[in-house]
Amino acid sequence: MSDAWRGVEWREVTWRQSEWCGAEWREAGLRGSERARWAKSACGSEGQGPNLVAGRVCAVLLLVAAGVGPLVSPAAAQVLTVEDAVRLGLERSPRVQAAESEAAAAAARAREARAGLLPALRAQASYTHVGGDIPEAEFTLPGMDTTITLLPVVRNQYHAELGVEQPLFTGGRLRAAHRAAGREAAAAEWAAEEARADVALEVRQSYWTLHGALGELAATDAALAQVEEHLREVVRLFEEGALLRADVLAAETRRSEVLLERVGTRNAVQVARLELSRLLGLPSDPELTPSPPTEVEPLPPEPAVLAEVALAARPELRALAERVEALRAHERSVRGGRLPDLSFVSRFIYARPNPYVFMEPEEFHGTWEAGLSLRWGVWEGGARSAREAEARERRRAAEARLEDARELAVVDVSRRYLEAERAGQALAVAAQVVEQAAESLRVVRRQFAEGAALSSQVLEAEAVYRQALARRARAEAEHGIARAALRHALGEA
Repeated sequence: MSDAWRGVEWREVTWRQSEWCGAEWREAGLRGSERARWAKSACGSEGQGPNLVAGRVCAVLLLVAAGVGPLVSPAAAQVLTVEDAVRLGLERSPRVQAAESEAAAAAARAREARAGLLPALRAQASYTHVGGDIPEAEFTLPGMDTTITLLPVVRNQYHAELGVEQPLFTGGRLRAAHRAAGREAAAAEWAAEEARADVALEVRQSYWTLHGALGELAATDAALAQVEEHLREVVRLFEEGALLRADVLAAETRRSEVLLERVGTRNAVQVARLELSRLLGLPSDPELTPSPPTEVEPLPPEPAVLAEVALAARPELRALAERVEALRAHERSVRGGRLPDLSFVSRFIYARPNPYVFMEPEEFHGTWEAGLSLRWGVWEGGARSAREAEARERRRAAEARLEDARELAVVDVSRRYLEAERAGQALAVAAQVVEQAAESLRVVRRQFAEGAALSSQVLEAEAVYRQALARRARAEAEHGIARAALRHALGEA
C-alpha cells in the first residue's frame, strides 16, 4: 500500500460515493478477479480514482473483491442430512478401510491357528543322479564261479513320499492358541467398530461446524442488509439537516465493520466445507449444505443408565475385553509347553530304489509305515519359565488397562451428558435472546424514525441483534456436536 493510500482520511468519504461504488458493482454484475480489477480502477490504485472514491469503504470493497471470490465452483449445491454425511464418511474413509483390513487379517490368522488341530498332509518327490567311479560291493562264494553284487550302484534314483501327521496330545497348547487367535480376531473386529465410531464423530463435528459457520454467515448478511437500510435513512436525514455528519460516518464505519466480518465468516464457511468434503471423500468443489436441524430426542433423566449402556456397548471396551481373553488363552498355551507332544504319523513311499526292498534296487516299489511320535522339551535353560512370566504379566497389564478404560468411560459418559444438557439449555437461551434482540431493534428503529432515539442507539441495537444471531448459530452447532459426542461416548457410530 502506498503512502498516498494510507493518507486518505475518513472524512473524505461520503455515503454517496460508497453508494455509487456499490451500485456500480451490483449493476456491473462483476465477480472474482473482474470485481477486483473494477474496484481498483474505480477507487484508484493510489486511493484517488477518477470518481474520487477513496477511504475505508472502498478499501473494504477492494478487500472483499480481491480476497473473497465464490466459495466454490459453480456446482450444484448438495443438501445433506447428518446421517447421509455419516454414511458417506464411513463408506469412503481410509481409516475404516484399514481397520477392516486388519480385522480380515486377524480372522485369517485365526483360521491358520485352527489348521494346527487338523491332520497335516505333506507330499514330496525327488530325483537324484549319481555320477563318478563308485565300486560295487561284490563277492564270490567259495567253490562257485558266480559273482554276487550286494550293494549295486543305482545311477538314477527316484523317490516320492506322501505323509500325514495328526496331533493327539499337546497339553492343550494348540487349542489354547486357537482360542487366543479367535479372541484377537474378535478384538480386531471391535477395533474396526471403534474406527467407524471415531470417523462418524469427526463427520458429525465437521457437519455441525459447517452448520454453525453458515448460520453466522447468514447473521452477517442480515446485519449487513439492516445496516445498509439504516445508512440510507441516516443519509436522507442528514441531507434534510436533521442529523450530523458524525452520524453518517458512524453508520458508514459500522457498514465497513460488518463487511470485514463477512469476509471472516465466508472464509470460515469455505474451510468448514473443505474439511467436510475431505471426511466424506468428495472433491473439494461441491457446495455442501447441511439440512435444517430436526427435532432431537430429549436426554434420559439419569446418566447412570447411560453409563451401563456405554460399558456394554463401547467398541474400545469390547476390544480390550477380547484382548484380555486372548492373552489368558495365550498364557494357557505357553503353560502347555511343559507337557509332551504326542502325534500320529504315517507315510507312503514309492521309490527306486526303495530302502525297504534292497534286493531289487532297479525296480520301483511302494511301502507304507505308521507310528507314534513323542516330543518333550525336558529342560530349556529357563526359557520356558521366562515365556510363562511374560505371558502372565502381559495378561495382567491388559486387565489393568481394561479396568482403567471402564472407569474413564463412566466419567466420559457423565461429562458428555452434562455437556449435551448444557448445550440444550444454551440453545434455548440463545433463541430467547434472538427474540429479545429482534424486538429491541424493532422498537429502537421505530423510535429513531419518530425522532425519539439516536442513530448510535440503532447501531448498538443492530450489533446486539447480530451477536444474538451469531450466538444462536454457534449454540446450534455446539448442541449438535455435544449430542454427537454423547452418541460416541455410548459406543454408537
